[in-house]
Amino acid sequence: MKSAVRSRIASRVLWGDKYPAISQCIGGLVADLFGTSRNPFGNVVGQRSVIEQLKKLAASPVHAYMILGMEGVGKLAAAEGFAATLVCEDGDKPCGSCWNCEAVMDGRHPDVNVFSHEGPSWSVEQTRDIGTWSLRSPSIAKRRVLVLRDFHTAEGAAPALLKSLEEPPQSTVFIVIANSVTSPLRTIASRCVIVRMEPLSQQELVSALVADGVAEDSAHNVALVAGGSLSRARRLVSDPESLSRSNLWRSIPDRLEAKNGALVIDLTKEVLDSVERAVSVVEGRQADETKALAEARRQKSASKTDETELEKAHKRQRRKIKTDELRMGLSMMANRYLEQIRPGIEASGGSSDPRPRLGGAAVVRSVELIRETSDSLFRNPVEPLAIQALLIRLADILEDCT
Repeated sequence: MKSAVRSRIASRVLWGDKYPAISQCIGGLVADLFGTSRNPFGNVVGQRSVIEQLKKLAASPVHAYMILGMEGVGKLAAAEGFAATLVCEDGDKPCGSCWNCEAVMDGRHPDVNVFSHEGPSWSVEQTRDIGTWSLRSPSIAKRRVLVLRDFHTAEGAAPALLKSLEEPPQSTVFIVIANSVTSPLRTIASRCVIVRMEPLSQQELVSALVADGVAEDSAHNVALVAGGSLSRARRLVSDPESLSRSNLWRSIPDRLEAKNGALVIDLTKEVLDSVERAVSVVEGRQADETKALAEARRQKSASKTDETELEKAHKRQRRKIKTDELRMGLSMMANRYLEQIRPGIEASGGSSDPRPRLGGAAVVRSVELIRETSDSLFRNPVEPLAIQALLIRLADILEDCT
């Protein structure tokens, strides 16, 4: 049995998390005896410069940080590693062997709290609750660390966090995770130290997928269309239709025509149907989880509360998959537009004609419209209208160039 497991079993079996101070002491003694050490940043793929930056920042921590990057680049894993560094008992390394580090890595540290939005986005009420949490003194560690996931969905709720960020207790540190700094987040971002995570390289994606057990040839093919996102790459592997969906999005700039409203309606339906197919893959796995929980309830090992929480988690997951699929598809469209002004690059699943259909200015405007639509998806849950409006505007640009 590995020493890390021994440490956790000793602290949990003897005292559990009910008496964390005693658990910390015993867990630490066992860890010292067996010499355990784990890497708190071990779940981060690539991002070496970011990891070094976070370790340096932990030496003189401030009250708030914002970790930015596209979906699937490891923002949460980096935030958890940073949290372990901030509460580590052995200075600001992190050591990976003390009770604090292990508890963070196991997701059971009482002073490191990770929050997700409960609905499609952060609500004002939930954001205000974070302010209440920020006032609590740490129970074991020298700091309380609050990690806020997907805060780019906060929109109207973002101002509710501002006072807590501006006047936090000295022992509280915020780690705000967001895909990008939207307009409502600009003031919040100005109160934070910004840490930016870049898309993963194709080789980093290939290495991660091969480590997951994916054949190297398949990993290379997936990495080419994953757009630097590991979560996207893993979905591509687990969902055989995902590659054809990516090609569908990439084909739209080549298929779009000026003054053809019927085509716009057809294209909108095609891409939205493809998104629903992606969600259906997740729903299949969720059905298995629901059955397993139902069996656990019959065995009296799960409660009605567990069932309610699972339903909420499934709803959040479906919404997240739908939004991620739409945003990744829009990113594929934008890349195809950019390829039109890069002669010699052929589109996968689209036209192989390298001649540009649009001038540079028209391409830039088209990409801007696509990105605006992508950013608006968190505010505008009516996807059919958003996608249809985008295609109409892109067709108008095409008409202006003919």
